[in-house]
Amino acid sequence: LSQNNPTMNLKFILLAVLPASIGASTSFYRPSSQTAQVLSSKNDILNNKIVTPLAADASCDERIAISLRGGEGSTNADVPKANELTGAAFFTVLQVLLNKVFVSKGIKFPAMLGCTILVFTVLVLAEIVSPGLGQNGFELLTPGANVLTKWLPVMFVPGLAMLPLAPSIGTPLDALKVLSMIILGFGFTLASTGYLVLAMRSAQGLVEEKVVEPASNAPVAAAPAAPAKPFTEETLNFLIKGTVVAGAISVAATRKGNEYA
Repeated sequence: LSQNNPTMNLKFILLAVLPASIGASTSFYRPSSQTAQVLSSKNDILNNKIVTPLAADASCDERIAISLRGGEGSTNADVPKANELTGAAFFTVLQVLLNKVFVSKGIKFPAMLGCTILVFTVLVLAEIVSPGLGQNGFELLTPGANVLTKWLPVMFVPGLAMLPLAPSIGTPLDALKVLSMIILGFGFTLASTGYLVLAMRSAQGLVEEKVVEPASNAPVAAAPAAPAKPFTEETLNFLIKGTVVAGAISVAATRKGNEYA
């Protein structure tokens, strides 16, 4: 968050509001003449029940339907819990305060990175002074860090979004040089990083030689289950629709010459 960057502030506001906007929703079909059955307990709502009128008339079309997003008898799993929101709020407030300190002192250092270093240092020192204290702090802040890790990519806008507005890089040959550098650089970085990690793990004795065993009639182990998706299908559909709408608004604002486009 920054006082000089309203766009970033807007992203964090959306980060706080978006999870709540995809939470439980209730839709009602209200009776016009008959008296609806009284709900006996809160479980009627949680269990996604349909309450019909007391008079079971075939011609009666009045009913009350109460539904919750996220599946039968459950709320959307993507809605942050209280401890997650508390941890996320702690990191946000800490970053804002540290940013103000850096600005007032004229320190040219990213406040986000400063928060990372500060939290890590405090947790390590707390663990040294009182064993278990740092671990407790880590466990307390982990839910907030997880929810930020989950939702920040939704708000992330890469620099490639501004690529159409970038000045020309030159002739097609220059563009080919840049493209080849990116492709070759990606392959070189990937290979060099992988072999470097392999060499370090081998030096530490963490790499074991693979022994090829003869084929046997033993049953083949089942393939591991696919990793869980970060968002539910409902949340994913919501984000896709939001992306389309936001993209259309952005294109329209750009064509209109809006200052916020």
